[in-house]
Amino acid sequence: MIDGLIGNNNVMPIHIYSVYKDGIDDLAFLERLRILSADDPFIEIINTTNFNKTKLNNHNMYICNLKYPHAIVYDRDKWITIDFTSLIIGLITAKKLDLEEMLDETKKFLYPVDIKQIINKLNKIDIFNDKFRKIIHASIKYMLYVNRPMVINTKRLHKEQIQNTISNNNFNGLKLFRWELQNNKDEKLMD
Repeated sequence: MIDGLIGNNNVMPIHIYSVYKDGIDDLAFLERLRILSADDPFIEIINTTNFNKTKLNNHNMYICNLKYPHAIVYDRDKWITIDFTSLIIGLITAKKLDLEEMLDETKKFLYPVDIKQIINKLNKIDIFNDKFRKIIHASIKYMLYVNRPMVINTKRLHKEQIQNTISNNNFNGLKLFRWELQNNKDEKLMD
């Protein structure tokens, strides 16, 4: 995918997922195990899904600067500004569900001791725990800021693809219109 964006003419289309719906479908089994076994699976899943240079479809959130109280997210086919605390609450909810799903899918390949450790880590991910939210708030804010250029570049590429598609469709529509005009002239000549 990156090769296509750097210079190859076979550019892969970018379809950016909505911020809480980027999911885990395209994660390989080993990526899932690495995320679950990380010291902080919550931060690791965000790094792996949203800020992976090869998963452009998941580049769906950033902040302009560290003091800005809002985040810019992709939601329902458009970029919007939302309160940063709302983003954190949404991410905690969505990513915890993703982590629980990953654990269910990989449980049969793990030792009981490892499962217990992972469950303990997942139990610490709590939307109502102020201490957890404060720690996560700072970590995610920094991640969104540091990865901002990558997300903005994906945003630009996505916009260019949409504009090119519209231009190509307009050009193809113009060719079709000219073809219809020519056929109508030919039919009138035949009458």
